[in-house]
Amino acid sequence: MKKQLLLLQFIGWAVAFALFYVYLAARLQGGPYVLAISLSSFASFMLIIYGYATFLYPRYYPRLSAMTFVATVSLFFILVVLARLGVEWLIIGPMGSSSTIFNLGRTHLLYDILSCFFALVIGILLVSVRENVARQKREAELRRRQAEAELNLLKAQLQPHFLFNSLNNLYYDVYKSLPDVARRIAMLSDIMRYFMEQSPREKVALSTELEFIRNYIALERVRLPHPVSIQWEQEVDEGIMVPPMLLMPLVENLFKHGIDKGKEEQQASLSLQQQEKQLIFTLINALPGQSQGQERKGLGLVNLRERLQLLYGNRFSLRTSTTKENFFTQLIIPLI
Repeated sequence: MKKQLLLLQFIGWAVAFALFYVYLAARLQGGPYVLAISLSSFASFMLIIYGYATFLYPRYYPRLSAMTFVATVSLFFILVVLARLGVEWLIIGPMGSSSTIFNLGRTHLLYDILSCFFALVIGILLVSVRENVARQKREAELRRRQAEAELNLLKAQLQPHFLFNSLNNLYYDVYKSLPDVARRIAMLSDIMRYFMEQSPREKVALSTELEFIRNYIALERVRLPHPVSIQWEQEVDEGIMVPPMLLMPLVENLFKHGIDKGKEEQQASLSLQQQEKQLIFTLINALPGQSQGQERKGLGLVNLRERLQLLYGNRFSLRTSTTKENFFTQLIIPLI
């Protein structure tokens, strides 16, 4: 595919160069003079288009503010125009007749600026098309995965009422003799009901999402061979609506990679805060719990980041960091 794209680009540039040369040759005299003009023009066009599309945009756009990025692109544009002006004035101008426009006059300046600006517009359009195609591919992949998840969910929903009725019967059977086991059965029932009834929705109440997470944490703590102290802090309106299963991958990742099952007296903390129009979810665990330097780069977090990009574009933040003792994960999403 890449070879085909390179071939198409080469053919496109070759055709455009040939048409440009023929157009100038019909109006100007001197083959070397026309060839030099064509080479200078297309060199600046290619430098601007590929410089923006393959270097400036992917390297600086995600990291710089809008004003700083525009200033960087403007500086790059000015440098290319100045280089082209110098080449045309010092080398190409003397090759032409006395009526040449390459004399740093007004016509020369306008010609170079406008033609280079046209190339910059093409570069911006190419990047826009490329980003749109990439976004459509991500959306298609997400829809495919969602369809697979829904299919798997449908398979798992075989006789759901029978399953829940059975869990309820188990709950009442063991409640008097084993109340702790009965509570776990109730938690498991709530988790499965959440998967079946709430997760397919576009938005759920934050209270429902948090109840699901608390049940998951309670069941996971039972599975661990040693007690784990988990501090939970929250300052948030539980009535706000959020996409389902958005916080869960981080909690799941905590138990997969942040808890050392062979270590006693471990601690972890979860914090959920609402500041202005943002929801901030923070997890902190002891660094030795990291599973041999994996730094939580599993498929779950990759899928989460893709989902966040589809939901919020660039208006979210998902970052991790380490100190000497702790591993830090923070997710910030806008509240719409």
